[in-house]
Amino acid sequence: MTSSPAPAASIAEVDPRDPLAREALGAYLAEVAARFEGTFDPGPVSDAGHWLLGRDGADPSRPVAYGGVVAVTSGPQRGAGEVKRMWVDPAWRGTGLGGRLLRDLEALAGLLGHLRVVLDTNLVLTEAVGLYERAGYARVEAYNDNPHAQAWFAKDLLSPGPAAR
Repeated sequence: MTSSPAPAASIAEVDPRDPLAREALGAYLAEVAARFEGTFDPGPVSDAGHWLLGRDGADPSRPVAYGGVVAVTSGPQRGAGEVKRMWVDPAWRGTGLGGRLLRDLEALAGLLGHLRVVLDTNLVLTEAVGLYERAGYARVEAYNDNPHAQAWFAKDLLSPGPAAR
């Protein structure tokens, strides 16, 4: 007898003030704080932007992925959509959920009218760096002053979303 596979995660836009979004953000911040050397201060956590939440298909009350797109309003990447606070529950890593979330964030950025997406990361997050490189992101010069960032990436979107037309 074979067991049936677990239901896939669902990903949908969420208000960042939603309790499950806050839970996912808390898990992201806790993991980053545990993995970074020294003190981690995320600074003010803003609700600006558009956010996606992944929920466990077997238990929709369990957040398993989170991330957002925020417009870059100044500097050399002005006008791009910045992927922020992307997180996948460790139990879901290796299932393809991270790549799916990243593609959904890129699609969201396109719908918001961005022609390019950018992001920054810390090199201790090796899974994230690998994901971004496999997804076609190229390293770029620093575009912000995030004290925890060690690498900056960018990717041009194939076409603008409806909002840009």
